Amino acid sequence: MKFKLKILLLAVAAAMAVSISGCDATSPNETSSVKVAGVASKGIVKNGVVYAYPVINGIIQPIAIANTTTDTEGNYSLSISDYNGPLSILVTPANDGSSMVICDVRPTCATGTGTVDFGADMPLNFDMEVLVPKVQAGSEVSVAITPFTTMAAQYAKKLGVSETSAELANSKVAKMLGIIDLIGTQPVDITDKTKIESELNADAIKYAVLSAAIAKIASDDAGGDIGAVMTSFAEQYAEKDGQLLGNEGVDSASVFSLEDITNAAEAVVADVEAELAVNLGDTTKTELSSLDMATSDLVPDAETETTVAAIQSSDVDKAKVIVDEMRTWVTSLQDMEADATLFGDEVDMALQSGSDALEVPMVALGYSVEAIVLAYVKSKNVAETTFLISDLLSLAQGDSDYFDPYSNKGQTTINLIY
Repeated sequence: MKFKLKILLLAVAAAMAVSISGCDATSPNETSSVKVAGVASKGIVKNGVVYAYPVINGIIQPIAIANTTTDTEGNYSLSISDYNGPLSILVTPANDGSSMVICDVRPTCATGTGTVDFGADMPLNFDMEVLVPKVQAGSEVSVAITPFTTMAAQYAKKLGVSETSAELANSKVAKMLGIIDLIGTQPVDITDKTKIESELNADAIKYAVLSAAIAKIASDDAGGDIGAVMTSFAEQYAEKDGQLLGNEGVDSASVFSLEDITNAAEAVVADVEAELAVNLGDTTKTELSSLDMATSDLVPDAETETTVAAIQSSDVDKAKVIVDEMRTWVTSLQDMEADATLFGDEVDMALQSGSDALEVPMVALGYSVEAIVLAYVKSKNVAETTFLISDLLSLAQGDSDYFDPYSNKGQTTINLIY
């Protein structure tokens, strides 16, 4: 019997290498999750059902990878295992009719069948969405779901869903409204005086006011149909390639402008301050007034001219990711190689002691692992440098003769009699 154990070492090393590649350098039994949490607000959404959908090759997948419900303050939290990339998050009414949204319009919100008082619950009968440019396993992300993230999502879909389009759309809507971070800022409940007075972020108050403006427009001009108003704004924003009409020459119930939003928002500020005897802050009022003046100064029926810098993943950023991954590979495989050699020596000793019956199963193991790794390499288009062990280079290159038991290649020669 002549059996060189190098092939078994290669098989074991290859198996461990594939395991590391598939699990991002974690144990096969470990998972890495991303936590996504935030507030669903167009008025605070209570018991809204929240779904997270992955984006693969520019397509939002139809099956959710996580879901939860909002609490009585609109908060939600999702834990998503082993996913990196863009994410679509949707809040929608529960099938049993238990989902509610707080009326944030004074004195009442129209519902189509009646009215609901300021601060009271009314049925949630519309969806809202946000496209998160990228989530990374092992991180935590703060994500708001609002009428304006819905607008940005519609625009990003027109561009083609990707990390870049989501980032561009969110940034563009944020700049149009004068909000620093469209998805990172969490709107406050503007029907709750205590929450308003304890809120330190002026953008959180302004964001809530702007969201309430959508409900006011719906109550004043659309019979209370908030969903229809949101859809109209989102569709018109996408149709105009990330712009809205600044103002309308002739007012129309079916055409919406940025001036409609700012006028309604200023009315919301006055109403909330009167209702709750609270100050929404000079910053909020000054910025809304400036935005309203800017829209009024535009030529009637002219579009806004919101621009943001081009957003793209730089070659430097991509290179950093590759370097980090390669460092992980080097560390893991260096640690692994010593263990594989020790294991190989132990098995070689067993074979040399006369255990001929072990030879055929071990060669079979080598071929099996070889087939698995070759299939993996082919499907993933893995470069030979991925494996980082010199003995595995021929395997990564797909050299089938490297494991031919009838070849004459030094250490890999195996003489078997079947």
